Amino acid sequence: MAEIDPHVYQEFVSAREAAKQAKEWADELATKIKLAAGTDEELTVGGVRVGTYDYINKFPAKRFIKEHEELAAQFMEYRTISELNEVLLRRTLPELYRKYQTRQLSIEG
Repeated sequence: MAEIDPHVYQEFVSAREAAKQAKEWADELATKIKLAAGTDEELTVGGVRVGTYDYINKFPAKRFIKEHEELAAQFMEYRTISELNEVLLRRTLPELYRKYQTRQLSIEG
């Protein structure tokens, strides 16, 4: 168990709450910007370009398949894939597996 400075802990909790509120506010403003942009991709303020609202290479394939099952079937590709069996690796070589695990800081409060 690691003892941490109570001042640092309290500052962290306060900062996390402020960041949460700032993100919520930024998300609300982003929604307003997206609604104002409509189908346009370039964003301007006073005629000066300030950003874009572009299409990106993320596609909701599962939703598309569900909504267009027959059409999607025409574009399905079947293949065999190789992937690492992480569960087996963790069970077989737990110390090596742990070296590669991502750590996440979780502070209560």
